[in-house]
Amino acid sequence: GELSERLQLFGRATRAERGDARQDNLQLTADWRATELDRFGFELRRVGERDATIDQHALLAALSYRRQATSRLELYGFGERSSLGLEVGSGTRGESAQLNAEYGLSADHTVYGAYTWGSDTTASRVASEFDRRLSDGWTLGQRWRASNRVNVFNESQSLRGADGGTGTSHTVG
Repeated sequence: GELSERLQLFGRATRAERGDARQDNLQLTADWRATELDRFGFELRRVGERDATIDQHALLAALSYRRQATSRLELYGFGERSSLGLEVGSGTRGESAQLNAEYGLSADHTVYGAYTWGSDTTASRVASEFDRRLSDGWTLGQRWRASNRVNVFNESQSLRGADGGTGTSHTVG
């Protein structure tokens, strides 16, 4: 929630279960607006995956600094109508990175894209049960508001399965 005009705090706890498999996610995020142009963020997340043969836990701590460069561009994060982001991670299952961008063509129409790379070659059944996006690939899409009651999107993704097979998906909603 909003603790003051300049400080926001958000927390979330989730649990997903499927058969013997379970995934827990605890997250705490803070955002502090130091000045009208500068913001600092903090995120702490603990993720756990468990089934009959696997018991894995990970802890993520992240800091961010965002600067409003112009009225339409914020460096590292969302500006009024554009963003560019880079996420990098490392853990016991390998390394990963995602480069993403979003641009508002108008107040009601946005295009976005991302490329994700990961070196995870483990055969974690728990991860595959809960996260279908662990492999390398790209995402391209757009969202627009057709009216005050209707939002429309379409998205395309490249897919690569654990067995090395590839494909493309297209989603409209």
